[in-house]
Amino acid sequence: IPGVSNQKDLLHEGRPTRRARVLYVCRELNNDPLTDFLMHDTRALVKLIELFNRVHELETELTDEQLRAILLKIDSWLMYILQISMGNFHK
Repeated sequence: IPGVSNQKDLLHEGRPTRRARVLYVCRELNNDPLTDFLMHDTRALVKLIELFNRVHELETELTDEQLRAILLKIDSWLMYILQISMGNFHK
C-alpha cells in the first residue's frame, strides 16, 4: 500500500485496523497526492471514531450539537470513501 511506512499500524491482535480496512478499499487509487491526503484524513477519522466510542462513558462533556456534528463528519467521510472506491472500480 503506497504511503504505509509502519505495517504494525495495520494490524491489531492479528486483525486489520480501521485504517487498514479503509486503505484496502482504496488500494487501487493511483494518485499519490490523493493517496497521501487519504492517509492523513484516515488517521484523523480514526481519532474521531475513537472519541465517539467514548461517549458511552457516564461523564461525557459533549453536547447534543457536538454529537450531531461528529455523526455528520463520519457520514460525509463515509460517502467520500465510497465515492473514491467506486471510481477505482469504474476504470
